[in-house]
Amino acid sequence: GNGQGGISDSIQSPGTAKNVLTVGAIEQARNITNEVVLITGGTTNRSTPWAEMTSADTEVAGFSSRGNVGIGIEGDFGRFKPDVVAPGTFVVSTRSAQWDEKEYYNPTNHHVLALTGQTVEGTNLHSYSSYLPENAVGLSIFLPLYFPGTNVARTTNLPIYVWPGTDYSSTPPAFSMTNAVTVPADGGISPLAPVNATWTWAVGNPGLVQTNTYTIIRDLITTNDNGNYFTVLSNLNNSISGAPSSTDAPHYYRFESGTSMAAADASGTLALMQEFFATKLGRTNSPALMKALLINGARSVGGTTYDLQVQSTKNFQGWGLVRLPNSIPGDLVNFRPDQASSSSSMWFVDQSPANALATGQSQTRLLSLPTGGARNQPLRVTLVWTDPPGNPNAGVKLVNDLDLVVTNLNTGDVYFGNDIRGGTFNDPWDTNAPPSVDAVNNVENVYLPPGLDTNYSITVTAHAINVNAVTAQPNNTVQDYALVISSGDGQVVSALNITSAQPTDQPDARRLTYLADTFQQPDASGFLVEGQRVGANTPLLGTTNGMTNQWHFFVVTNTTTFTNAAFVTFLPTDLSVPRIGVRESQASRATRFSADIDLYVSTDAGLTNLLPAVIEAAGKSRGRGGTEQVVLSNAVAGGVYYLGVKSEDSMAAEFSLFGVFSQFPFGDDTNGTVRCFGLPQAIPDRTPDNVVGPNNSAHVICPCVLGGEVRRVIVTNTITHELLSDVIGVLDHQSELGTAFA
Repeated sequence: GNGQGGISDSIQSPGTAKNVLTVGAIEQARNITNEVVLITGGTTNRSTPWAEMTSADTEVAGFSSRGNVGIGIEGDFGRFKPDVVAPGTFVVSTRSAQWDEKEYYNPTNHHVLALTGQTVEGTNLHSYSSYLPENAVGLSIFLPLYFPGTNVARTTNLPIYVWPGTDYSSTPPAFSMTNAVTVPADGGISPLAPVNATWTWAVGNPGLVQTNTYTIIRDLITTNDNGNYFTVLSNLNNSISGAPSSTDAPHYYRFESGTSMAAADASGTLALMQEFFATKLGRTNSPALMKALLINGARSVGGTTYDLQVQSTKNFQGWGLVRLPNSIPGDLVNFRPDQASSSSSMWFVDQSPANALATGQSQTRLLSLPTGGARNQPLRVTLVWTDPPGNPNAGVKLVNDLDLVVTNLNTGDVYFGNDIRGGTFNDPWDTNAPPSVDAVNNVENVYLPPGLDTNYSITVTAHAINVNAVTAQPNNTVQDYALVISSGDGQVVSALNITSAQPTDQPDARRLTYLADTFQQPDASGFLVEGQRVGANTPLLGTTNGMTNQWHFFVVTNTTTFTNAAFVTFLPTDLSVPRIGVRESQASRATRFSADIDLYVSTDAGLTNLLPAVIEAAGKSRGRGGTEQVVLSNAVAGGVYYLGVKSEDSMAAEFSLFGVFSQFPFGDDTNGTVRCFGLPQAIPDRTPDNVVGPNNSAHVICPCVLGGEVRRVIVTNTITHELLSDVIGVLDHQSELGTAFA
């Protein structure tokens, strides 16, 4: 291939995690054209299986999984992964003295076929057949005791009858076994014979009446499916043995391929970087800074073959190929973080309680490029932070959202982190469009091409800090970060002049969302918004009502003449997982099943300023969970209503919010019924593993003002689907499974 294939969103855990460094693999140009011969049915086939994967060093390897990850869950385009790439094909690796070469070069192949939901009735037989090629060496047939994915066991032992090379209808079986057959051995057959023939077997039923259900697994074992592939590969490995001759032992090296090799390359690079900082600069860097340095030094692979576009459904290379000289340029030995004028082509600051930011705060550094040489090099700015662990039950797993903003002070052009729409450099903000800020990734880059101006500002803004990430500030809710600024590839020394500023507060850091109707009926009108967030309040700062920058406020107008109103929060989940829960294997055990949030409703805008008198007079719902409702019977036509959601949970919360203005009350005391509002939704095809939070969910919401205990709920649903057998549904209450249908 040309390095353009592969399936997006194919990276597996733990490579999907936001805080880890995920490494993909590129090819190496070794031009290995050794020939492999395969003889099948008297026909000789010749191939060069390694030529394509060693023809260039500018292509991402075909076996390297592609990103992005969590597409449609972690935002429309998913989280940007992998982070970087490194060489991963035919890497020269050390060879263990205990390496089992016979097992590694084992020419045996297993061809497994599993059939579920098989049945045999009465005294009948259920027959099967397989062709055994001339290189077949074994055949096993097995009936598992338990049905797949369950702890339900098969209750009857079933006989298996075997006809080697013949049809079951023409002759009696050669032999029979119970529940399992293994040849050679069973039936006295050794070696496997006949081959180049069709074998038949059948599952019988020892009962006379009942029908038995079972799963059957067939494993056909062959040898030398690939001709002399392993012999040629063994000779290749021995050719770099380190011994006087490739035929002499001991052999010290061998080739190996895979992203495991690329990850080792990146790990070795990081080890050399850490050694440099420890021995030359006398410091130990945080993981966030090491990741930022490695990414800042990476360069795009293959010219224009790949780009650095973050909002793309297929990510081949991450931020590019790891390059050690770029991540620690030689002049970095002169770096002094306390000096405004850097004697190096790179400047950085590590995460620290001193640079931690709360929601609405920002920190700006002024950058000047004093020489023409520096202005003729690319400028790269990288922001990385260690984000608190996200809750798997939440939508986007980013807990704390920082933004990187670079401003050209000479022209006024503004560049947002990760706003790369093609190619390898950022595009300036189109001021006629909303700011293109990243709310998914905890790595943000601004890359500017040569031909720079002299003066820039580099700002890190805390857009939403929901959970405290700095243990040294236990009474605050803040996030620290690492920032790297570099000029070119280290060609120009003394390229950067940096002036730092103290963190500043945004004048109005309140989260204020204006809502419009999303559904209208003849007797009701309202809204539903999902995936909303509210931050944890600081334990000791602010007032007893918390801080305005951590609440989430909503503004809605009654566009009807109806006087009944209801506002409901539901599906509340902790946004983050406490550190004690990160090692739990089940999400339900990692944290509480419901986040604790409170709901306030008022017609006084003073609610958004947390005025005590307004909070006291507001309609409120403050249960121990997060499913809250406020119901009004005196709503005013054209009235403006302010809703405030507060988190009483240190792990913050994600929730859905529903509101409705209704002509009729929400309950009838005479017959104990409540009024419900159905909100249909087209639900796309997906696997159960991809169902996270309320995404693409239909809802039926019933504000209830009646007292007493709910004894029975009857819901009539209409589900339309082209293949109902393909639909799976689960009913649960507070994470307890109720029933399921399929």
